[in-house]
Amino acid sequence: MGGDAVVVTKSGKMTYGLDRFCSSLDGQTVPGRGFLSLSLMSMQRRTSYPIMMEQIDKKQPAPPPDGAKTKSQGQRGRPPGSTNRHRREVGLRPYLRFVQETMRRFLALIGTGLKVMSFVYEGAFGHNAALHMVKPLG
Repeated sequence: MGGDAVVVTKSGKMTYGLDRFCSSLDGQTVPGRGFLSLSLMSMQRRTSYPIMMEQIDKKQPAPPPDGAKTKSQGQRGRPPGSTNRHRREVGLRPYLRFVQETMRRFLALIGTGLKVMSFVYEGAFGHNAALHMVKPLG
Protein backbone atom coordinates (compact mmCIF):
# COMPACT_ATOMS: atom_id res chain seq x y z
CA MET A 1 0.00 0.00 0.00
CA GLY A 2 1.27 3.47 -0.78
CA GLY A 3 0.07 6.92 0.18
CA ASP A 4 0.72 10.53 -0.63
CA ALA A 5 -0.64 13.90 0.41
CA VAL A 6 -1.58 15.97 -2.64
CA VAL A 7 -2.20 19.73 -2.76
CA VAL A 8 -4.34 21.36 -5.44
CA THR A 9 -3.73 25.11 -5.48
CA LYS A 10 -6.84 27.25 -5.59
CA SER A 11 -7.58 30.90 -5.12
CA GLY A 12 -10.73 32.34 -3.61
CA LYS A 13 -12.27 32.53 -0.18
CA MET A 14 -15.56 30.65 -0.40
CA THR A 15 -14.36 27.21 -1.58
CA TYR A 16 -15.10 24.40 0.90
CA GLY A 17 -11.93 22.96 2.40
CA LEU A 18 -9.75 25.87 1.29
CA ASP A 19 -6.81 26.24 3.63
CA ARG A 20 -3.04 26.61 3.50
CA PHE A 21 -1.10 23.39 2.82
CA CYS A 22 2.60 22.74 2.44
CA SER A 23 3.51 22.23 -1.21
CA SER A 24 6.80 20.45 -1.83
CA LEU A 25 6.89 21.71 -5.43
CA ASP A 26 6.66 25.35 -4.36
CA GLY A 27 8.68 24.87 -1.18
CA GLN A 28 6.17 26.85 0.88
CA THR A 29 2.60 26.83 2.11
CA VAL A 30 0.06 27.65 -0.58
CA PRO A 31 -3.71 28.24 -0.52
CA GLY A 32 -5.55 25.24 -1.84
CA ARG A 33 -7.22 21.96 -1.03
CA GLY A 34 -5.40 18.93 0.36
CA PHE A 35 -6.12 15.29 -0.46
CA LEU A 36 -4.83 11.98 0.90
CA SER A 37 -4.35 9.42 -1.85
CA LEU A 38 -3.96 5.68 -1.12
CA SER A 39 -2.96 3.13 -3.76
CA LEU A 40 -2.14 -0.53 -4.16
CA MET A 41 1.34 -0.99 -5.55
CA SER A 42 2.82 -3.96 -7.38
CA MET A 43 6.56 -4.27 -7.02
CA GLN A 44 6.86 -6.91 -9.76
CA ARG A 45 4.93 -4.80 -12.32
CA ARG A 46 6.26 -1.48 -10.97
CA THR A 47 2.73 -0.09 -11.13
CA SER A 48 0.48 1.82 -8.77
CA TYR A 49 -3.30 1.35 -8.73
CA PRO A 50 -5.07 4.32 -7.06
CA ILE A 51 -7.95 3.10 -4.90
CA MET A 52 -9.00 5.87 -2.54
CA MET A 53 -8.71 9.65 -2.28
CA GLU A 54 -10.01 11.64 0.73
CA GLN A 55 -10.05 15.38 1.28
CA ILE A 56 -7.96 16.57 4.21
CA ASP A 57 -10.10 18.76 6.43
CA LYS A 58 -7.76 20.84 8.57
CA LYS A 59 -9.34 21.69 11.89
CA GLN A 60 -8.45 24.91 13.63
CA PRO A 61 -6.22 24.24 16.63
CA ALA A 62 -7.96 24.65 19.97
CA PRO A 63 -7.06 27.87 21.76
CA PRO A 64 -4.65 27.33 24.65
CA PRO A 65 -6.26 27.21 28.10
CA ASP A 66 -6.16 30.35 30.22
CA GLY A 67 -3.58 28.87 32.57
CA ALA A 68 -1.17 27.97 29.76
CA LYS A 69 2.51 28.31 30.59
CA THR A 70 4.63 30.67 28.59
CA LYS A 71 8.08 29.52 27.60
CA SER A 72 10.54 30.88 30.11
CA GLN A 73 14.06 31.91 29.30
CA GLY A 74 15.51 29.61 31.99
CA GLN A 75 18.09 26.89 31.74
CA ARG A 76 18.44 24.75 28.66
CA GLY A 77 17.82 21.03 28.60
CA ARG A 78 15.54 18.71 30.44
CA PRO A 79 13.66 20.23 33.39
CA PRO A 80 14.62 18.82 36.79
CA GLY A 81 12.21 16.18 38.08
CA SER A 82 10.78 15.19 34.68
CA THR A 83 10.34 11.48 34.11
CA ASN A 84 10.81 9.26 31.08
CA ARG A 85 7.76 8.69 28.89
CA HIS A 86 6.62 5.26 27.79
CA ARG A 87 7.21 5.11 24.01
CA ARG A 88 4.38 2.62 23.45
CA GLU A 89 1.70 4.86 24.93
CA VAL A 90 1.48 7.41 22.15
CA GLY A 91 -1.41 9.81 21.68
CA LEU A 92 -2.04 10.28 17.95
CA ARG A 93 -2.45 13.78 16.59
CA PRO A 94 -5.62 14.55 14.58
CA TYR A 95 -3.86 14.20 11.20
CA LEU A 96 -2.46 10.78 12.12
CA ARG A 97 -5.91 9.66 13.32
CA PHE A 98 -7.35 10.82 9.98
CA VAL A 99 -4.73 8.82 8.02
CA GLN A 100 -5.29 5.77 10.24
CA GLU A 101 -9.08 5.87 9.75
CA THR A 102 -8.65 6.28 5.98
CA MET A 103 -6.28 3.29 5.95
CA ARG A 104 -8.88 1.23 7.88
CA ARG A 105 -11.52 2.04 5.25
CA PHE A 106 -9.01 1.21 2.51
CA LEU A 107 -8.26 -2.21 4.02
CA ALA A 108 -12.00 -2.90 4.44
CA LEU A 109 -12.53 -1.94 0.79
CA ILE A 110 -9.93 -4.34 -0.61
CA GLY A 111 -11.10 -7.12 1.75
CA THR A 112 -9.17 -10.24 2.62
CA GLY A 113 -8.37 -11.25 -0.97
CA LEU A 114 -5.23 -9.14 -1.02
CA LYS A 115 -2.65 -9.02 1.73
CA VAL A 116 -0.83 -5.75 2.28
CA MET A 117 2.83 -6.47 2.99
CA SER A 118 4.10 -2.94 3.66
CA PHE A 119 3.01 0.68 3.79
CA VAL A 120 4.95 3.37 1.95
CA TYR A 121 4.03 7.00 2.56
CA GLU A 122 5.69 9.97 0.93
CA GLY A 123 5.98 12.57 3.65
CA ALA A 124 7.17 13.20 7.16
CA PHE A 125 6.22 9.89 8.78
CA GLY A 126 9.59 8.77 10.12
CA HIS A 127 8.72 8.96 13.82
CA ASN A 128 7.39 6.81 16.64
CA ALA A 129 3.80 8.11 16.49
CA ALA A 130 3.53 7.13 12.81
CA LEU A 131 4.76 3.64 13.64
CA HIS A 132 2.03 3.29 16.28
CA MET A 133 -0.51 4.60 13.76
CA VAL A 134 0.25 1.78 11.29
CA LYS A 135 0.98 -1.09 13.74
CA PRO A 136 -2.62 -1.83 14.86
CA LEU A 137 -3.77 -2.11 11.25
CA GLY A 138 -1.73 -5.27 10.69
